[in-house]
Amino acid sequence: MKKVSFPQLLIGLALFIAALPARVAEGQMEKLRVEISAITTSQVNVWVPLDTGFFKKHGLEVDLIYISGAPVGAAALLSGEANITQGA
Repeated sequence: MKKVSFPQLLIGLALFIAALPARVAEGQMEKLRVEISAITTSQVNVWVPLDTGFFKKHGLEVDLIYISGAPVGAAALLSGEANITQGA
């Protein structure tokens, strides 16, 4: 399995946001539940856009969920409780 570097992850997130339709003008917000597994600086790619309002600017209403441990995080992702998981 190929490892994804931090810059590649940021570019992927930017492309994902750029591909979203312009729903902010229509008043529709896409709701996402993002699961993080650690409270560390490796999670900066989720914290900064959330705190600066970047997600809301592009029509995303992001709920950040802290779940400790990979097995519980994987279960949350597979059950649909979380849309995206961000590992440390």
